Amino acid sequence: MADAQRNFTIAVEVQNLDLYLKLYYRFINLENEDVSVLGATITLPSGSVDAIIFAVESCANYQTGLFNVYNAIANSDDDIIIHLVDYIYEYG
Repeated sequence: MADAQRNFTIAVEVQNLDLYLKLYYRFINLENEDVSVLGATITLPSGSVDAIIFAVESCANYQTGLFNVYNAIANSDDDIIIHLVDYIYEYG
């Protein structure tokens, strides 16, 4: 449960999973039963690997557009996508 005592934050630490295992997650608001879109992640390899490709993205401004980068990342072969901070800022 995410509540004020936990800063409305959830942290889950899962251990001893298979390598390159694809996992899915979603969030459910128990007050109104809203369900988030389905998210996905993978487990990392252990030991030495040739390469792991990261895509890093950050805040976006709705008024300026230029969201083509999200499509490019979605259609890429990146192993991991790291999203920093907020998704979209909207102003009055």
